[in-house]
Amino acid sequence: TIGNTGNVVKGKGGDGSHLHYEVKDANKQYIDPTQYVKNARKGVTTTGTSSTSTTKDERGDALQQIEKLKQENLTLSASIQDNYYKQLNSNLSEFQRDRDKQSESIQRQEALQARMLGHSQEYEDSVNRQYNSTKDIIKSYKEEDAFLAKKLKAGGLESKQVNELRDRRLELNGLIYDSQNTETEYFEKVVASRMARFTKAMDESNNLISEEENALESLNSSSGDYEKSQMKIVKARESQYTTLKQELAYTEKMIATGKLSAQTYEEMTQKAFDLKNQILDVCKIFYLQQK
Repeated sequence: TIGNTGNVVKGKGGDGSHLHYEVKDANKQYIDPTQYVKNARKGVTTTGTSSTSTTKDERGDALQQIEKLKQENLTLSASIQDNYYKQLNSNLSEFQRDRDKQSESIQRQEALQARMLGHSQEYEDSVNRQYNSTKDIIKSYKEEDAFLAKKLKAGGLESKQVNELRDRRLELNGLIYDSQNTETEYFEKVVASRMARFTKAMDESNNLISEEENALESLNSSSGDYEKSQMKIVKARESQYTTLKQELAYTEKMIATGKLSAQTYEEMTQKAFDLKNQILDVCKIFYLQQK
């Protein structure tokens, strides 16, 4: 405490302002602090050890503990990062498994097509399955690329891992491009199969007309068989007209999709022009026959 107490000198009062210092033990008994002060000046604690030495030892222990915590933190961070990258690769494996299933489906269809006619409906359906599987593969590639872009943006990867993911994105771009070409090939195979079916229907009608026209030459124009042959020819012409109209509508629809290669687009455009002329020819012939 600070006060104006102390020894009183007669006629002068106390010693004046001063710091009052006293020490008590746990029982509130006064203790002479002289020895404590002397020991403190010498750097010695009540246990007899050097307070300076103790401080250095404690500081050393603290530094060692801090270094140990740093190492543990680095180890933990590396473990977390490793597990994160493993999970990332696990996600990529799922993308690949889905694509493998689609590739297996494409191969199965390829084997089945060896026993099919190119103009048959089952062949067209089979190729269409291949086309759809290829579309799913492209979709998977794009989803994987978007997934990688998101992970790269999020960070938390080592530089080596970042480079690996960037290389994978470049690879995906090439795979997408190749798969899109394959998609176009399957699409055009579907179109070709349908067009072959139209051609087959036209050939059958032409053969029937040719047979009946030959038969008419040996028949009496007033006979019932002659009339029947003529009716068959008329019906065949009607069938041709219907087939040509359907083929033209399908051709124009496929041109409008924008999915054809440049060469096939040009061929289909010419085909549409030819079909229109064929339709006119059939109409003229049909008209003359009716007269």
